[in-house]
Amino acid sequence: LNKDEGHDSVPMSREEFKHFFDSTVMEGGIRFTNTHYKTKAAYDSALSSGKMKDNWFKRLLVYKEIELNEKYHNEGGKAVKDYANILLHSLPQMLFILLPLFAFILKILYIRRKEYYYVNHSIFSIHFYIFIFITMLFIFALNKLNNELNWSVINYIELITGLGIFLYLYKAMRGFYQQRRAKTVFKFFILCLSLFLTILFLFLIFVFYSLYKL
Repeated sequence: LNKDEGHDSVPMSREEFKHFFDSTVMEGGIRFTNTHYKTKAAYDSALSSGKMKDNWFKRLLVYKEIELNEKYHNEGGKAVKDYANILLHSLPQMLFILLPLFAFILKILYIRRKEYYYVNHSIFSIHFYIFIFITMLFIFALNKLNNELNWSVINYIELITGLGIFLYLYKAMRGFYQQRRAKTVFKFFILCLSLFLTILFLFLIFVFYSLYKL
């Protein structure tokens, strides 16, 4: 909001917000570290003189920081937009990598069930993926509808539909692997926790991968 003395607040326009973001939020350039070197030569000189004793990971960050500041100058908004686009387009690759890992986790959970091979777990994973994609399309459609109608009940439908994914996973495990309810519940929670940690790990990898591609 812009607020002049003696006047009521008025909303910023899109152009005003972009200018505010670029000049204030990104003031001083893109920063991953507490260093402020403008060129790689200056940073290398500091390293060789012993003023800086950074490890290899921080060096990578500083080099990338300098490279991005040279590329985007003070256009922080454009850098953020480009980074978000790269990360968004990397998500399908992350889901593709997650699929065999999903099947592997199932293989570990049901390792005593010798009648189930890795390919069986893979088929289960593919079917669950298909269900997730269909459900997400439905949620996206509801979200778009809600943007037009602004009905609060649609938010509850979206929430229930999202929770339905977990219910479907439990019922699918119970029906496919034919184990008792207590065992299935236990393995369901182990599977969800394992998937959460795996997705988090993959996401962090793709965050740095997208930064590298920027």
